[in-house]
Amino acid sequence: MHLIKEHEVVREHMALLPQTMINSYPVKDVPAMSWVRGQLVIHFAGCWVERKCNEQWKEYMALRTPVSALTKSNQI
Repeated sequence: MHLIKEHEVVREHMALLPQTMINSYPVKDVPAMSWVRGQLVIHFAGCWVERKCNEQWKEYMALRTPVSALTKSNQI
């Protein structure tokens, strides 16, 4: 925070993004953290606690969109 507040050069080269733009979670009941199609990364934090890593991986891999499909439809 000090660098952001006190150093103009740092401020000029940074941006604040919503967390979900680059790091979402596989939670459906917390919209501020939930992954939706088009977001870059889904973070399976703590999936090992309830042994859900493989299940979650398969669920979200089935929802992925190949980059080639995005470029053809002009979504990126």
